[in-house]
Amino acid sequence: MNAYFRRQLTLYSTFHGNAGNCLLHGVGIPPIFFAVMVVLALRLVPIAGAGISIGTLLLIPAMLLWLVLDAGVGGALLAVFVPLAAAAEWVARTGSITLTLSLAATAFAAGWLCLLVGHSVFEGRRPGFVDDVSLLFIGPMFVVAKGLVALGFRPDLAPSLEGGHP
Repeated sequence: MNAYFRRQLTLYSTFHGNAGNCLLHGVGIPPIFFAVMVVLALRLVPIAGAGISIGTLLLIPAMLLWLVLDAGVGGALLAVFVPLAAAAEWVARTGSITLTLSLAATAFAAGWLCLLVGHSVFEGRRPGFVDDVSLLFIGPMFVVAKGLVALGFRPDLAPSLEGGHP
């Protein structure tokens, strides 16, 4: 595991020690990702005679970075986010602009509501990204890492997820 990733995971976990907050992050992060991808899928960039969405163009380097930070967590994240990105592309291509933007806004608001309730009700503190914006990028990896540890696949991540030392 990348040392930077371990440090960031440890830092992120200090803002996410409550199980209720972690659960709400697991519920809230995917719709936020989906909503952003829907909006980014509305704009196509012509590349080699084909239109590729801005969302896909941005997702490729993000996924590569997640894989570099930790191949196992990045691969599991890929398995979750690629279908969400494909669904976002489908929504952007098949729905009316009103329906598409309404769906994206609803998913975005619902996702953030989960995160904010998690922090205010369960954690009792503000989100970590307020102090360190890079934690927005680590959030999805944290949720996947928690799931992998819970399933027994990555016990090596447990100390970092419990706010342990990197």
